[in-house]
Amino acid sequence: DDESAAVGNAPSLALLRLSALTTLHAAASTLGSLLHGSLPSLVALLVDSATRRDARSAAKADAVLAALAERVEVRLLVAPLYATCRRVTATSDHAPLEPLLRFALRTVERLSHADALLQRMRFFKLCLVAFDYRALHAAAAGDPAQAERIERAVCDVFLALALKLSESQFKPLFLKLLDWATGAAALPSRASLFY
Repeated sequence: DDESAAVGNAPSLALLRLSALTTLHAAASTLGSLLHGSLPSLVALLVDSATRRDARSAAKADAVLAALAERVEVRLLVAPLYATCRRVTATSDHAPLEPLLRFALRTVERLSHADALLQRMRFFKLCLVAFDYRALHAAAAGDPAQAERIERAVCDVFLALALKLSESQFKPLFLKLLDWATGAAALPSRASLFY
């Protein structure tokens, strides 16, 4: 019976997953930016792995994401972050959004002022996609605690980005956020997030 074989192999699958994540952690810690060709699939795999029930695998996946945020150039991470965020928000399983936003926060926190200036619009777009989580998916998901955690995490990313910018650099982002939240085409729940 295939089902009983899968249950019997569960410990070995968990061990295999943990071994693969340990190898990825070593590669991310030493090779860093040399992994840029595989970053889109790697980020997607890691945020999915960070939501596993196996606490050791989830912790190791989070450690690999932390190593990537520390060792890979920010300009190489932004596109995989945005693509993964769009993919996760388009599916019915939104649990990977939390580790993805932790990864985004780590990445934003290590931005230099010059990098923040160059990447601000790309991170801003990522924040807008994540800010729409409550408006588009929270009611269907039925977990208000998860919606609160995701909203808090995306606010942390946005605030970290804002702190990297001067007032004149932040003002256009703020005005776009205001229009996004309160403009004619805005969803009603966006205004509550803004205020």
